[in-house]
Amino acid sequence: ATTKAPAKTKTATKSTGGSAATRAALAKAAAKQAPTKAKPSAAKAPAKAKAPTRTTATGKANTSARAATKPKDAAPPRMRKPKTPDDLKMISGVGPKIEGILNGLGIYKFEQVAKWRKAERAWVDDHLRFKGRIEREDWVKQAKALAKGGRDEYVRVFGKEPR
Repeated sequence: ATTKAPAKTKTATKSTGGSAATRAALAKAAAKQAPTKAKPSAAKAPAKAKAPTRTTATGKANTSARAATKPKDAAPPRMRKPKTPDDLKMISGVGPKIEGILNGLGIYKFEQVAKWRKAERAWVDDHLRFKGRIEREDWVKQAKALAKGGRDEYVRVFGKEPR
């Protein structure tokens, strides 16, 4: 039977002047050999993290979720799928594939799109890699018209039928 020679440690490699690649390979091998801790079976649930507080102009602490979010984390609010979701394909620029992606993000109603603020539009635009398409095609204005009065309101505002 053959025996495996013990791996060199970082300190031994440094003294012998080994290359950086050799030291990295030895460190990786040592990490594989290190014993891992077993998770206790009856572990306590982690405590729920509190939202960071920010001070408003009046000096009061603001713990709202909106104050704690950053523009790139400004995902639009999600909702459960309603019994009758709106046909988001009526918005010019939204086809079956994009509608499916929006549904996957929890967006089913014109009212949701109509309420998007700049940060939410930027988040969705970045998530879908649209490079400004939501603004160019004015999805929010279209959604507001469709939410307000459906096809008739859309025709009144835009002068043409939706998709």
